[in-house]
Amino acid sequence: MLDIFSYFIIPVYTLLLARQDSLFDANLSIISSDIAHKDAFMLWAFMIVAFIYLVLSKVISNHKLRYKKLDNTLVVVSCVLLLLSATTPFLPDIYPVKAELHVVFAFTSTVVLLLAFLLITWELRSLDKKQYNIFFILIIIIGLISFFLFIYFGMVTGFLEVFITITGTIMAKTLYERSKRAVRCTV
Repeated sequence: MLDIFSYFIIPVYTLLLARQDSLFDANLSIISSDIAHKDAFMLWAFMIVAFIYLVLSKVISNHKLRYKKLDNTLVVVSCVLLLLSATTPFLPDIYPVKAELHVVFAFTSTVVLLLAFLLITWELRSLDKKQYNIFFILIIIIGLISFFLFIYFGMVTGFLEVFITITGTIMAKTLYERSKRAVRCTV
């Protein structure tokens, strides 16, 4: 079931949602402000939150990580911020303060999630460098590409959101599978 969500449902749904506007001149916040797409955006946000929370919580619980409480806190904070972003309207002309909050919630959610991934993979790497070094390196690469795209376009674009959503989902799923195998091998 996780394969279907991580390799098909989430990527395809994200691409379908993002294609409602220009991938390079707009973002999912702009799309979510269109009343016709609000429900689709909410479903996307809840799907992402549920997936990330369930998968990363399982990765964290599968290992004796040094900063387990911090790992869990970062994952929960990221999920809460994404839900706050999804439920805070992005209508700058009507609600400028709420629109600013929406942007802060969305941006901070992504940064916190990247930090959670970085910390989790760093801890796993310290437990088994051979198994988890690639994940740590990939998270750094994803962060650098995201930073480059943000600087290049001067804003969070739909393309950046699609990139982060798809790579983050696949990374979480792959990390979970590797974590499950590692736990089975030590038992």
